[in-house]
Amino acid sequence: MVIEREDSIGKKTIISFDVGGHYIKYARIVDGKSERLRKIETNREDVLSSLYSILDNAEKFHGISVGFPGFVNNGVVMYPPNFPAIEILPVQEILHQRYNVPVVVENDANLYALGEYTAGAGKESKNMVLFTLGTGVGGGIVIDGEIYRGSRGFAGELGHIIINPDGPLCGCGMRGCLEAYIGAERIIETFVGYRRKGFASVLDYPESVKEIYLAAMNGDPLSRFIFSLVGKYLGLAIVSLVNILDPDLFVIGGGISGAWKFIKIGVEEVLNQRLIEGVKVKRGKLGDRAGIIGGWYFLEKYGQHQASRTY
Repeated sequence: MVIEREDSIGKKTIISFDVGGHYIKYARIVDGKSERLRKIETNREDVLSSLYSILDNAEKFHGISVGFPGFVNNGVVMYPPNFPAIEILPVQEILHQRYNVPVVVENDANLYALGEYTAGAGKESKNMVLFTLGTGVGGGIVIDGEIYRGSRGFAGELGHIIINPDGPLCGCGMRGCLEAYIGAERIIETFVGYRRKGFASVLDYPESVKEIYLAAMNGDPLSRFIFSLVGKYLGLAIVSLVNILDPDLFVIGGGISGAWKFIKIGVEEVLNQRLIEGVKVKRGKLGDRAGIIGGWYFLEKYGQHQASRTY
């Protein structure tokens, strides 16, 4: 894959990481081209050892980018979800001292958004908002090519837009967040709830969203209805963001976006009801590569003030 934003092309090699709770995905990007995506299991108790195992054995490289879940401020990762051993970890400083090359560390959803903006569904846009749908709901906001973080760095936590203040309990401890309606576990719970009310389906008690998706693809009416509900809740969040930010594009990514053909039915219904003018909403194009490409773009823009020799 070639990165297409003209200002992002460089002539060097970096290693770009996307750290997840189960797997670390990574790829070398050489002269603006991403090599094959690879992954290893994440060591949640010592995530740095997972990164070292790759970097210590890598061919020469000129920089490192790392996308990490949770709050990241100036290269410091703070209390990331699914990493109980980490409270505050200065990942950028540690990697820079070990390898003496430019290093950038950023929130994974922000890098995902930059990837789609740079080389994916948003490459023709100026202002873009990304939703990632998966275990939780993440997000990123790109305005004029820059990640928008807000005054304290908390902007883009789109999964915690309030849909209903009296709604279900969210993992953040509050009620009615978007994530509490369309996170993976909630989708399964909603399906089971309708099933217990007597709604017909080929499934009884699915254990994964993938099962519901496969049933929807095979014409199961309840499965398709559940995804349309996901779309309606997502549509409400999009309407709020249109009224606040008025971006020219929304991009939907993450694993659950695979069911976009069913989700978009609910999204379009809400947007048609609540917006005078339509807004573009697309499924992301890059999949697992989005954060990898975004990390490279981010390093090209912001990593050059550090040491630049090859490791």
